[in-house]
Amino acid sequence: MYNTYIVSFSPFMTDPTPRRILEYVKSHSYTYQYLVPFAGTILIKSSSQLGEMIGSYSAFMSPNDFLLVQVNPVFVSGLLQPQYWEWLNSTNPPALTGPKS
Repeated sequence: MYNTYIVSFSPFMTDPTPRRILEYVKSHSYTYQYLVPFAGTILIKSSSQLGEMIGSYSAFMSPNDFLLVQVNPVFVSGLLQPQYWEWLNSTNPPALTGPKS
C-alpha cells in the first residue's frame, strides 16, 4: 500500500530550481510514482512514512522553501483531470502510461 504526498514549492525558486526538484523526486528511492499536475506541485506515491519523507526532502531543500503533506485522498477536493483523481484515490496505483511528468 502506498501513501500519497503533495510537495508544493514556488515555481520561481532558483536554488534548487523546479527542474532540480523534479529530478530529485524522480530519482529518489522513496518515490514509487509521481505526477506533476501544475507548476510548483508534485504528487508522490511512496511506501515511506511522513517523517522519512520530510527528513529526506529537508536535506535537499530548505524547510522554509517547501510544503510536504501526507494526504488522505478521500478528503481532497478540487478541479483536476479525472485520471489524476483515479491515481490519487488508488492505494496501489496502476502503472502509469506515457510520460511520468
